[in-house]
Amino acid sequence: MNKLHISIFLFSILIIGFIRVRSKYNQTKQKESFTQEFLGKLHVYISSRGSNLAAYTYLIMHSNKMQDYLGILGICNYRPPFANHIHRNYPIILNLLPELNRCFQDNSLAGTNFTFQHDIANYNISTLQEVLLRYLGELNEKTNEDHRLLKNPIIWFREGVQMILILPIQLLNWLGIVSIPVFKKISQSFVVKILSSIIVLMGIFSSVIEITLGWNEFIAWVKYTFGI
Repeated sequence: MNKLHISIFLFSILIIGFIRVRSKYNQTKQKESFTQEFLGKLHVYISSRGSNLAAYTYLIMHSNKMQDYLGILGICNYRPPFANHIHRNYPIILNLLPELNRCFQDNSLAGTNFTFQHDIANYNISTLQEVLLRYLGELNEKTNEDHRLLKNPIIWFREGVQMILILPIQLLNWLGIVSIPVFKKISQSFVVKILSSIIVLMGIFSSVIEITLGWNEFIAWVKYTFGI
């Protein structure tokens, strides 16, 4: 393999890696934009005290997507206000939005139970807002980190190598042989990251030797230096 072929190979890995890093950055920005819009619709709905049906319709239609984005942040052991029981592994968005709507629409708000229902509504509102704001904070940190990685060619090379390493598993995933959770677990595993880092270091070292000295000259230098 001559120097031109090596240069083309390295450049190709860099391009693949850059595309992968850019894709991750775009996905994070998309999640951030969606979460901000979702939180904005929630504020509109809360401000209307449940009367803005368009905002509530949007929230319900996109609640599954929002819940999926939140992942583990959107699951908790939830104790309803004034209750003695706890809901385990409670999906916050999927459950608290309908609960909040029931509080707003309950006819007892106009009666003697107003304060009780009002407190429940405020508790649910605080929980929803805190979860979404916490997630937005996490996305903001990830966006800044991804933006920093976009400027680092070493990271492009590492991501390009990782992409090549997981390509066989990705093909199996496309064919339906390997499930998406298994594919994600393998592609994000510590072993893959360590292996790709080792390959990156070896690749950089080998490429520098090949492009500058050539392996024959390098081996001759090693033998001369260490008296082999």
